[in-house]
Amino acid sequence: MKYFFNILFILLVFSCSIEQKEEVIADENFDPILTPYFSYVNALGQNDFEKAREVGEQLRDSEANTGVERAFKSMGRLISGSSSLYDQRTILEQMAIVVQLHIEQHLINDYSIFKFRCKNKFDDKEVFWYSLSKKTVNPFIGENSTDCVELIETIKPVIKQ
Repeated sequence: MKYFFNILFILLVFSCSIEQKEEVIADENFDPILTPYFSYVNALGQNDFEKAREVGEQLRDSEANTGVERAFKSMGRLISGSSSLYDQRTILEQMAIVVQLHIEQHLINDYSIFKFRCKNKFDDKEVFWYSLSKKTVNPFIGENSTDCVELIETIKPVIKQ
């Protein structure tokens, strides 16, 4: 019985150290623009109005030192005060433009970023979004929607030196 508790204790200590290591990795990859942006895209892809609003509140309350961060803070105000998924998706359209500027000017990442496009057949309008996964749903349409999702660019990792 003592042997069993020793093994249980070792497993518990080992699992705690793994969780701490994963948290450190997540903190190292935190980007004040991309991290909330990807959360927002995922929330809209799942039709999760409340989660998208929470991301908006985080952006609204974030520190803004650069023009891109100020733009995201302003969009956070709009998101947190939005009354529908439609409004939130309209804001996502503007966010993609700002994210593109951020990626072009400041990005040093340890992971690939995928840029997608969807061309609306009704009004011939194109929308863009970025994702961390090659498999994505269209956040402008929502859950289980892969209609008109086209991968147009893979931004390769730029490793920190």
